[in-house]
Amino acid sequence: MALNRKSNPPLPPPPSPSSDPDLAASEAFVLNVRRLALHRWRSEPHGDEWLMFECMSRSAVTWCLFAS
Repeated sequence: MALNRKSNPPLPPPPSPSSDPDLAASEAFVLNVRRLALHRWRSEPHGDEWLMFECMSRSAVTWCLFAS
């Protein structure tokens, strides 16, 4: 099953600023990782095999969920 690059959803808006500096740094890190991964996934040729991940931040701990 080939994926259409134009059907990729846009990135969500940046998280609202947090009063906790550790949480804010974690959220900024997650956002940067997501942007880099999406840019790389869109710019590199790929066929039916692909890797997409979603990162979430909870209490200054970053969890990355991988699905292929």
